[in-house]
Amino acid sequence: SSILLKDFARLERRDLIRDVKRVQSDLRSRSASLNDKLSNWAVWDDTYQFIEDRNQNYIHSHLDDTDFTELQVNFIVFVNRKGQVAWSKGFDLDARKAMPVPPSFLRLLDSGSPLLRHANADSVHSGMVLLAEGPTLVVSRPIVTGHHEGPIRGSVIFGRFLDAKAVRRLGGALQLTLAMQPVDDPQLPADYRQARAEIHEAGAVRVQALEDNFISGYTIWNDVFGKPALLLRVDMPREIYAHGRETIQYLVTWLLVIGLFFGLAMVVLMERLVLARLSRLITDVDRIGASSDVGARVTVNGSDELAGLASALNKMLGALQHAQGELQESQRQLSSLMSNLPGMIYRCRCDDKCTIEFASEGCVELTGYRPEDFRDEKTISYVQLIHLEDQERIRQEVREAVQANRPFHLQYRIITAQDEMRLGGGTGNCLGERHG
Repeated sequence: SSILLKDFARLERRDLIRDVKRVQSDLRSRSASLNDKLSNWAVWDDTYQFIEDRNQNYIHSHLDDTDFTELQVNFIVFVNRKGQVAWSKGFDLDARKAMPVPPSFLRLLDSGSPLLRHANADSVHSGMVLLAEGPTLVVSRPIVTGHHEGPIRGSVIFGRFLDAKAVRRLGGALQLTLAMQPVDDPQLPADYRQARAEIHEAGAVRVQALEDNFISGYTIWNDVFGKPALLLRVDMPREIYAHGRETIQYLVTWLLVIGLFFGLAMVVLMERLVLARLSRLITDVDRIGASSDVGARVTVNGSDELAGLASALNKMLGALQHAQGELQESQRQLSSLMSNLPGMIYRCRCDDKCTIEFASEGCVELTGYRPEDFRDEKTISYVQLIHLEDQERIRQEVREAVQANRPFHLQYRIITAQDEMRLGGGTGNCLGERHG
């Protein structure tokens, strides 16, 4: 029973870690959404002119209360190239009325603030800041022209509060029970303190059972400056574990009833026959589980219920073995197909460096580099192959395709490992899967 309970506990832990990852993914999506909204404002000729002349028509036309509601932001701050706040406004989305921008945030915008340092027109600072008023999602982008040209005239910043109401709404949307605590809170509860001591990197998840009915997962969220700021906790009822205990109790009771049915005179014999075979079955299951060999089988003796269970296990293992063989054959066929396709097939992230996650062997003939040279920029990033004169055009075409959620078709020059210039190109989609 302890072995089966451990299996149920592993399932429970797996599901909880998955839920914590869902929260992390949702927060990243919210930050990305805020960045998408801000990109339309920072790269805009009207904003570029406003930061210089403080034209009040710009404020009246684009920065009234309805704009805050449509953008779903709690404050907007414009900072000029000297690091001075040119205009700012806060808005309470629940009460639908103006409010001051949090003073603790404005104090972050000193002349040395990383939020105001932008190296180029595509620079973005996105993440969370922990204010006196609570955690807040912020995005900062440089103010440039509609053609992504400078000189940079300052920064525009959007902010969205992650207060208790926002956390409850987030938990409701994900159907999870969430809680957040500042990492350096002197009143941090004991379970948070223990999690903080055992989590050594942002994003890692620690699982702890606080009581019999609930289990909790903890993770640390770094702020926009890369410092640990918040401890996030996800609580989950222990339904899987409780179901496992009930199942085991039912199995034990069922075995006892069968033993009593044959009478007290058969107790010793049944103990030797049934329990010994059950022990062998568990041993076989453990052996197969430890070796991950789905071709192995458990021993089947007799024609009773235990033999039926062993036969069912063997049928399940046979089905798994068959499925594994089909999967291996599919992988072999896919590998053969990609090896024989002309050109280079690759999968990359839609970031500025086009970070390669997978590349076919065709990249050797096309670029002179092997697939492992590209993977996670081990030797070179794919964008470095593109001719300098073509890079900005390619970025723009990909950016427009991503925003329009449509495939793209590219042509450009590449520089191979042998410093030869070739004509390259290909097709791709917004998920970063491309054929070159």
